[in-house]
Amino acid sequence: IKCTSKGSIRITPTQGFLEPGETVTVKISLKGNGIPDNGKHHFSFLHTRSDKTTDADKSYKQIWSDATKVGRCEESCEFEITQEKKEENNPKTQKTVEQTK
Repeated sequence: IKCTSKGSIRITPTQGFLEPGETVTVKISLKGNGIPDNGKHHFSFLHTRSDKTTDADKSYKQIWSDATKVGRCEESCEFEITQEKKEENNPKTQKTVEQTK
């Protein structure tokens, strides 16, 4: 998994191996830049084959540089904005809070 927006997105785990048919949960979190105006984002997951017997001693970087074929899985997501977040991001609410400090 590679992230081109390191300043705005955190991905955990950032890299790893999967066995055929195995499933893994990947957590994608937004950092301080907030939700895009349209409430949507696009993610691409890159993958390549590796072999435990021949690649066991290689670093992830070496495996990727040796890769002859790279696949891409593209996913879209829509953010759910709770009422609490709407109020938190509302300039009128922020102004009121700032004035009471």
